[in-house]
Amino acid sequence: MTGGPGPLLSAAVDARRAGDDYKAARLLRASIVEAPNKFLGYIDLLGLSTFGDPAVSWSYGFRFARLLVSGNAVAWKNLAVAALGAGRIGRAHVWFHRALVLDPGRGSIIGPFSKGPTAPRGSLRWAHAAEPSAANRLRLVTSELIDGDVHFARQILEDAGRPDPAGPVDAVLLWAKALSRTGEVQRAIELLDSASRFSPLATWVHYDLAMLHRHAGWSDHVACSAKRAIIVSPAFDLGYALLGRAQMEVGAHENAVRSFMRTTHIVHLPDRSYLENLAAAHVQLRDVEPAITILRPLILQDPANLNTLSNYSVACHYAGDLQFAERYTGWCLVIRPDFADAYCNQGLVARMRGDVVTAKAAFDRSIELSGGRSFDIYTRGVFHLAEGDPVQGALDYNARWEIRGFSTSRNLYPEPSLPLPLWDGGVQRGSVLALWGEQGVGDEIWFSGFIEAIRDRVGEIRLEVTPHLVSLLRRSFPAITVLARGDKGTETAMRSADLQCPIGNLLMILAAERAEPGYLSVDQKRASRLRERYRAAGDGRRLVGVSWRSVKPGRGTRSFEAPLDAWGAVFGLPDTTFVSLQYGDVTKDQRLVRDRFGVDLLVDSEIDGKADLDGFAAQMAAMDAVVSVANASVSVAHGLNKPIYVALQLLQEDWRYSRSRDPSRWMPTARQAWQTRKGEWAPVLDAQAARLAGEVGVADTG
Repeated sequence: MTGGPGPLLSAAVDARRAGDDYKAARLLRASIVEAPNKFLGYIDLLGLSTFGDPAVSWSYGFRFARLLVSGNAVAWKNLAVAALGAGRIGRAHVWFHRALVLDPGRGSIIGPFSKGPTAPRGSLRWAHAAEPSAANRLRLVTSELIDGDVHFARQILEDAGRPDPAGPVDAVLLWAKALSRTGEVQRAIELLDSASRFSPLATWVHYDLAMLHRHAGWSDHVACSAKRAIIVSPAFDLGYALLGRAQMEVGAHENAVRSFMRTTHIVHLPDRSYLENLAAAHVQLRDVEPAITILRPLILQDPANLNTLSNYSVACHYAGDLQFAERYTGWCLVIRPDFADAYCNQGLVARMRGDVVTAKAAFDRSIELSGGRSFDIYTRGVFHLAEGDPVQGALDYNARWEIRGFSTSRNLYPEPSLPLPLWDGGVQRGSVLALWGEQGVGDEIWFSGFIEAIRDRVGEIRLEVTPHLVSLLRRSFPAITVLARGDKGTETAMRSADLQCPIGNLLMILAAERAEPGYLSVDQKRASRLRERYRAAGDGRRLVGVSWRSVKPGRGTRSFEAPLDAWGAVFGLPDTTFVSLQYGDVTKDQRLVRDRFGVDLLVDSEIDGKADLDGFAAQMAAMDAVVSVANASVSVAHGLNKPIYVALQLLQEDWRYSRSRDPSRWMPTARQAWQTRKGEWAPVLDAQAARLAGEVGVADTG
């Protein structure tokens, strides 16, 4: 066992040096056959097992293990390397440990034991203790932070010294991870923020900073840091994925689609999560066809994936396919009976079907299982306001402030826009209340109906609304101060108040007491003049205003239209002059009505229904009745106490409309007609035309 290497072994070594691995392995095996007791040949064979066939090397190693000298650490190490090559991970770890027991400080043993992808944590700690180099410290800390003792990792870093933001990027990233994992998120953010200035081209610094911002709930900061990572590395798929999630959280679903699309273009075979995110963004935009196209193959790949099934159920819901929505929701509950998302989806579908009992039970269950998730509470609130207990609904509706991306002009939580205490509705006659509009023009009009009910509870009310509403609301509520959002001095006036309240909170403060219609006041002279002009143009016939389109910012989210092709029954009503209440350029629409139905749709160029809401209200006051889709026209008609016939789409989720009662409790002047199939408007408008024919004549006054 102590002789020279022999000719075969020498030739094998020469072949290896020449790069002929196959020949080297063959000669080494031959040397074992020739002299099995020559320990040197056996060690070399195992040490060079990666040059030959790992399975063959393992076979030889196992066969001759009994020949090993029990006290030779290198021999055990080489046998462990051969076991790794053959995939015998457990056996390799046992033999590595034997080698380290015999020779704890030998680098040639510690190296292969601690660097492999399957190295146990103990080996990394052993390697660091034997050789506390920067490389070993990096490997050990990384392992401990991923799946180990984060406080131990933090101590190792502390022992090595405080981080320098201008130092090596890897060390800074490890420090930030250790800080965040031990509860010091703010310090981690500050460290990476400093490092990003010293190393502006370090992609992972920007990405990890974005992840920390996400952990802290700062969506705007997440997007900013993710964009910086993408600028540095334009093909950084993780950056686009993170950016897309941040955009989803603030309601920028169209931008999220673009970000997620980018991840799928960068990666040849996209990660499943990328496709799931892309589908979810499409679902939020109501772009159900691309969502379903993405989700179907994912379901085939993994039929038990709850996330995929839930998204598919929601997509079917938005597509109006209630049968499939129920089916996939049911599958989710079979797989996981305590899946909160499935119960929430079940409640939405049941509400659409008019099944109030099932919907309530499903929403209650989703809240119970989710631990009181804000979105579930808000969704139940919308249901209760429309169909159930309005007081409970008003309380639940307040959860909207805890939903990221909720559409509002100001924030209430977690970072209030105004540094003022929130008014709880109590009587404080010596205080100034900053009351601010939220969600949209129609909501600001509708909620203003509650103002008279609270006017005597405080000393002064300062109401901030969109500039287009200021003139109308000043006339309607002369006892309060109406301010235009964004105007000079408005912010100062709002901040100098004593209390604040978003206008939608009045619903809860007044315990869901209904605001009676007729609270808006228009310029009566203008309204009378418009009425006289319209009646003269129509030979004294009744005046019916029509609005067929709802356009809101963003693509697809809530914008929709009841095509004028479906309005035949309405335009066929006798003794009626039809006036367009639709804002924007409607020249083509006017021509279509004339060509298709032989009716002259009156379009008044004096009125800009988008920029001049005071004029728009005067125009509506001149009408005998209104037929409209669910847009701001309904809120104005309610405020003017005008009869209005609302054409509602199948997926109309506004709580002011009800499937179980007509009219709803909130808008007694509105007559509802619902789609029964998505996209089919003619039956809805036929029903409203029949009602209108028998219920509305020519009013005595304008």
